[in-house]
Amino acid sequence: MYPNAIFIISDLFCSDHDKGLRLTKSERENQMKKIIVCFDGTGNEPEDAHQKKIEGGSLEDSNISNVLKLHLLAGGSLDNSSAIVDGQHSLYFSGVGTRGSFFRRILRQAFALRSPQIIMNEALRDLEKICDKEDRLYVYGFSRGAAIARKFASLLAREGLQTKQGMPDPHPVIEMLGVWDTVASFGAPNLDSRNRPLSDVVFENGTVSTIVRNAYHLLSLDENRLAFRPTLMNAQDKISEIWFSGVHSDIGGGYLRSGLSDITLEFMKEKSLLHGLHFLDIADIPDKTLRGVDQDGDRITIDREDIESRPDHRAVIHKHSESWRDGILKDMTTAARDLVVMKNDLPSERLPIIHHTVSDRMRDIKEYRPYSLDGEAYHILTKNGEIKQQPVLG
Repeated sequence: MYPNAIFIISDLFCSDHDKGLRLTKSERENQMKKIIVCFDGTGNEPEDAHQKKIEGGSLEDSNISNVLKLHLLAGGSLDNSSAIVDGQHSLYFSGVGTRGSFFRRILRQAFALRSPQIIMNEALRDLEKICDKEDRLYVYGFSRGAAIARKFASLLAREGLQTKQGMPDPHPVIEMLGVWDTVASFGAPNLDSRNRPLSDVVFENGTVSTIVRNAYHLLSLDENRLAFRPTLMNAQDKISEIWFSGVHSDIGGGYLRSGLSDITLEFMKEKSLLHGLHFLDIADIPDKTLRGVDQDGDRITIDREDIESRPDHRAVIHKHSESWRDGILKDMTTAARDLVVMKNDLPSERLPIIHHTVSDRMRDIKEYRPYSLDGEAYHILTKNGEIKQQPVLG
């Protein structure tokens, strides 16, 4: 006689979980949050936005990394408290070696003592404070922060997480893993050019976690320091590894003259938009997210011009001074990177992919000929997204 009453009474005794099961797919998707977890590189932190004056009155060539830029553009704040973009919350964790006294920081940067596990624990704790079941995760990192990002993805696949209600979520989904130039040397650097960084430093067998739906790895063509050799991903259909002009921090950011790293930032933003994220225009970033106190209690101000992006394939490459390296020492500490695509932790016959801005630079700067490309066949990722094979350089 009162059919609607049955459903009303039923709702009174249904758990939120049971009600969630009755939602349509589109209703569930509307309720999902997008949670971004950002791991910065060795020594990278918000303080990098403060450029000191150097001899002659010019500013030092230093700036925040692409990881922090992406975090702020996604609506994140320096203290991780704000969620400016509706349905989106970004968390940021400064790099290995940025905490403690000066000498302890230098030691941690050189040998990365214990910090990765501490940073992952902090990230997991903060994630579980805001995460609901069905939320989609986006994980980013640069340098050792990229290795932490990849290891964090494996941690979530292995152990799952708890939602903010304390409910277990054994199968979280990482919609996108985006990393710049992974460096996995969490100990004394291995300078043996014959051996790649051990894959189990990052995750077992070098294979991206099964909970990752899409992965992008942006790599440096021109870095030659053996201590900064990249840890590549084993090839899968869901993975894109792309090589760009520049040394390590020309890829992941950290220089005021950021024309090259802005290329990779725009590439990562484009892929993030494709997979559902939203970014603010720089003018729309609230002042409160750029001025505040960082995770270590330091007062920080980041200018909007520190976040501005001006991609330029002709921009300066920040090669490190090698005046102190001569003869045997240089041979022991430097080598051109191997352009390979890994399969089962071994180089495969697949050709690596080079971003079109590399060939643009070679066209416009005649003396630019990356050693890593010498005698190598490769594919080029064109401006319109096509992949074409290029002739061998020699």
